[in-house]
Amino acid sequence: MTIRVGPLADSALIAVRLGEVRRIIAASPDYLTRHGTPRRAADLMRHNCLLLNGFARLAQWPLVEDGKRVMMAVKGSVSCDSADVLLDLALAGVGL
Repeated sequence: MTIRVGPLADSALIAVRLGEVRRIIAASPDYLTRHGTPRRAADLMRHNCLLLNGFARLAQWPLVEDGKRVMMAVKGSVSCDSADVLLDLALAGVGL
């Protein structure tokens, strides 16, 4: 048995959904004061987006804008394989 996060490629494996992982975009009040609050998906292009390595599909952030799903290819100065470290960096005002 193994636990997998994300879609399962076509295979002979049997998958059972255990739950759902939800993502949020978060920033410290200090970061938003210095850089402004993004209001639309395109606004993310001028922000320092903190990226989680190891999952290529996470380099695009899914957003809903005007009732439509939009995939934004975001960029930033920090890429890390630890969501906990990225949370600490967001709390410290480094990025979104």
